Formats: sequence, C-alpha cells, structure tokens
Amino acid sequence: MDKVVPWIIPVGIIVIWQFIVTAGIASGKLLPAPSDILLDAWKLFKSGELQKNIGISLFRALLGFIIGGGIGFILGVRNWFYFRSFEWHF
Repeated sequence: MDKVVPWIIPVGIIVIWQFIVTAGIASGKLLPAPSDILLDAWKLFKSGELQKNIGISLFRALLGFIIGGGIGFILGVRNWFYFRSFEWHF
C-alpha cells in the first residue's frame, strides 16, 4: 500500500485531464489529452525523430552544465584566492 499512495494524485490528475478534454470541457488544441500526447510520442519514437531530438537536448544540457560549472569553478577559485590574500596580510 505504501508504494501505491504516492501515485494516487498524479494518476488522478491524468485521468481527470483526459476526461475534461474528451468531454469537450477544455479544448484539445489548448491542452491535448494525455492519450494524444502518448500517441504522438509513439509516432516520433517509431520515426526516430524523438531519439535524435533527445540526443540533441542532452548534448545542450551537458554543454550548459560544463560551461556553467567551469565558470562557477573559476569564480570560486578566484574568490578563494581573494579571501586568502586578506588572511595573509592581516
């Protein structure tokens, strides 16, 4: 039971979302139904386009992490030397 409880709200939201779009309460153009999203994801997967785009996105995320981490590291080392210089003179 402990493994089921955390899934109740997310699954409930998806079921309600599907019902709202299927019943016509909300436009499928504004917020597509989960079933439509899964169908389109499957089509993209079968065509190979999804894998290609995921690879590109992972590359961009990794590149951003490396650039941001490198800048942060350089600024951290600079900051360490800056404050260490105060300790040596005072």
